[in-house]
Amino acid sequence: MSSRWRFLVAAVLLGGTALLLQARNRAEIIPPHEPLDSFPRTLQGWTSVDVPLTKDVLDVLGPGDFLLRD
Repeated sequence: MSSRWRFLVAAVLLGGTALLLQARNRAEIIPPHEPLDSFPRTLQGWTSVDVPLTKDVLDVLGPGDFLLRD
């Protein structure tokens, strides 16, 4: 009888965890913001050059605003 209760408790916990994870599965919300390109290219005597990101990198990163500068 003890093993039956252990199995029942484990099954209920796993089921509850699955339901919780499914309920929290929402799309990411990206709040409105200034584009990263608006960040100055010159800062206190330092200058930078934009480096374009490849399509493969952007596919991995997903939606969003990204900036790579040297």
